[in-house]
Amino acid sequence: MNQLDAGSRDVLKPHNGETHSVSLQRQDVDGLEFWTKKIGPFLEPPQEIHRRGLPFVVQYTINGYPAALERSIPVSE
Repeated sequence: MNQLDAGSRDVLKPHNGETHSVSLQRQDVDGLEFWTKKIGPFLEPPQEIHRRGLPFVVQYTINGYPAALERSIPVSE
């Protein structure tokens, strides 16, 4: 939400490591896509995103991969 409030997001170009700014202004955005494996913290932001008139989808991933394959995924409560 902080990035939406700021109106842009700096992103890293994977081929050269440089950063560039991507506009998050409504007139420049066709839609947003969010991917998560932990939906709990993400239940409120979509209401605000919808209120701002930004189209979006949420990809909620469920799988049973072991921690050895996904070390950065937090343990579910």
